[in-house]
Amino acid sequence: PVAATLLRSARERAGLSQRELARRAGTAQSVVSRIEGGLTDPSTGTLLALLEAGGRNRPRSRGQQESGY
Repeated sequence: PVAATLLRSARERAGLSQRELARRAGTAQSVVSRIEGGLTDPSTGTLLALLEAGGRNRPRSRGQQESGY
């Protein structure tokens, strides 16, 4: 699953354990484990929170300028 691959690679690039990523995102380590293991698909909000907690910025939508306007 795409979410599993995206989350695992972002977490590993940030040098974080599943436990630390979960702590930063305000969720349980088991949630991170289930997502990375492909056992569950996260909601958009959960995935964004986890990616941001790992130091990855929210992707900009098409047409959105660098300044966010």
